[in-house]
Amino acid sequence: MDFSLIINTVKGFLTKPGEEWQKIKAQQYDKQTLLMKILVPILIIYVVATLLGTIISLVITPYVLQFLGFGRILMNAVVSAILAGVVAFGLIYGGTFVLYGLADNFGAKKDDSVALKVMVFANIIMLVSSVALIIPYIGRLVQAAGSIYSLVLLFWGMRDLLEPPQDKMVMYYVVTLLILIAAGVVLFLLVGVITSLLIGGAMIR
Repeated sequence: MDFSLIINTVKGFLTKPGEEWQKIKAQQYDKQTLLMKILVPILIIYVVATLLGTIISLVITPYVLQFLGFGRILMNAVVSAILAGVVAFGLIYGGTFVLYGLADNFGAKKDDSVALKVMVFANIIMLVSSVALIIPYIGRLVQAAGSIYSLVLLFWGMRDLLEPPQDKMVMYYVVTLLILIAAGVVLFLLVGVITSLLIGGAMIR
């Protein structure tokens, strides 16, 4: 994991996002580097932060600890955190295929490596902001702000790296966003069902 790259990227996106995207555009990253040295390590941080945040929020919620017990709370938190990581990876990596698949329709650069670069870097703020989840209540707001800002960064990255014509950029972004939202809804519904089955089955036993 390249901590210096991630820290500098976060600083750049928070201070001079336009310049940061130009730096990212100039750098050559292969898929393995993007996935194994950047995305997966940050996803691990995201999963751990989600795990800790879930445990803390459940423990401090009145009567939950007495009703469920710490063992069930821990199981709920572990399952939820792992599935959250799977969903995040699925949306980011799957988004690569959305950008790539729509490129011809909107006159954008059709390069799967560049599309992956856009998705990975655009979501760094969202994933890193999850560390705030260890702070009850406020952490959710920080992560929500990070998620919204990542959507802004996605627009910026699509525009600068995939370079669609100016008159097609907004529609390219909107269609991409709608597909990702639809996929996210389906994945979260599946996660809800899986979580209920796993936690419910464990509670019955």
